[in-house]
Amino acid sequence: MLVLSAILLAAINPSSMVHSHDISTPFSPSMVHMIMPQFKSVALQGTQESKESIGIVAVLVVEVDRHPVFFMDVKPPISFLYDSKREEADEQMRRRFRDLRQLLAIPVLYGISAFGTRLSFYEYDPATHVLQPEQVLRSHPSILADVAPITRWDCDVLQQEGANRLRKVVNQVKEMCAKV
Repeated sequence: MLVLSAILLAAINPSSMVHSHDISTPFSPSMVHMIMPQFKSVALQGTQESKESIGIVAVLVVEVDRHPVFFMDVKPPISFLYDSKREEADEQMRRRFRDLRQLLAIPVLYGISAFGTRLSFYEYDPATHVLQPEQVLRSHPSILADVAPITRWDCDVLQQEGANRLRKVVNQVKEMCAKV
């Protein structure tokens, strides 16, 4: 978890690199905000809790004045290759957006699903109630469809392009927060 936080911090704020221990640095010390890590407990295999936790390492929620402005679900990279784990991650992201949408004070809520350093970006517009990326629905119960395609996690934060994409989202969040 700390390694991923340091990687994300370096991607968002290259001048801080991995020397900083403060993940909130990208969100500006002058802005009143809070980052709330939420850890899932490890459950016994086969229990209801294990079905709900699906290997989440952590959920990072950034709030400004008790309003969510950004969140990230972080999962182990080993799960990335399994269609079922990506499907569960997508479902979990959509549930989190449903849970947070009533608390919004900004025009767009961004969320990121991370399998290690591979990221998938989500965006919710409360005015239109549209969540992107669009959900892939099963066409028929007997057809085995990939409802969370591997290509959705098309960003690697360790690559320059991935770091730039993450930085762009964080900057958009900071701009929205400055107007609240």
